Amino acid sequence: MTEDEWLQALPDMHGMISYLYNLEPQPSRRKTRLCMAAFCRAIWHLMTDERCRHAVEVAERFADDPAAEADLKAAIKALPNKRRDYAALHKTAPHDAARSCTSRKEQFLFAALQQVQALTVLAVESGSHDPQTAAAQVRRQTEMIHDIFGNPFRPSPPLPPSVLAWSDRTVPRIAKGIYDERRLPEGTLDAARLAVLADALLDAGCDDEELIAHCRQPGPHVRGCWGVDLILGKS
Repeated sequence: MTEDEWLQALPDMHGMISYLYNLEPQPSRRKTRLCMAAFCRAIWHLMTDERCRHAVEVAERFADDPAAEADLKAAIKALPNKRRDYAALHKTAPHDAARSCTSRKEQFLFAALQQVQALTVLAVESGSHDPQTAAAQVRRQTEMIHDIFGNPFRPSPPLPPSVLAWSDRTVPRIAKGIYDERRLPEGTLDAARLAVLADALLDAGCDDEELIAHCRQPGPHVRGCWGVDLILGKS
């Protein structure tokens, strides 16, 4: 995959994932889990089983808190066996791409992506989700990948300590508030507050144009957003 292909408005999602997980170093397990959770929250209205919703919530918590591992195992164990989901998955899964996975983390994200696709297909077939909406969902998933993983061809360097320390650490404090106080159940970060964060970065003397531009984009922004993560020192 080339940089131009990556930056397209609707790139090959499976090609994006394959590219990411053949990089050295690979994206973190935290990023992978948050991407999976973002995909699921985007179809929250289709996930009517509370056990599925609870598993997503615990997976998000575990992404930032390893102490939640026991809760995550319990939530996964309680999940229902959705045979129809698997039937739909086998009709829609990108088998060639999945077989080309070179790491367990990549396989994990492919599995999450395929499950979300399966739920969407089931909803379309049942008449509760129209094909145009399903296409929009695929577009939203690629936007989330862009938001979480940024541009791997030109990753932003760490912010200078002077930017982080400016005005009693205003920039990290704003970023942490955005991260902690997202909109639920969709799980998106507040675009208006991100625009304020972009202004603060400028006032602090930040010269990372890509970071500032990303904070000004309307989104969707979710937990794992590369710009917020960069400021908070999360990987």
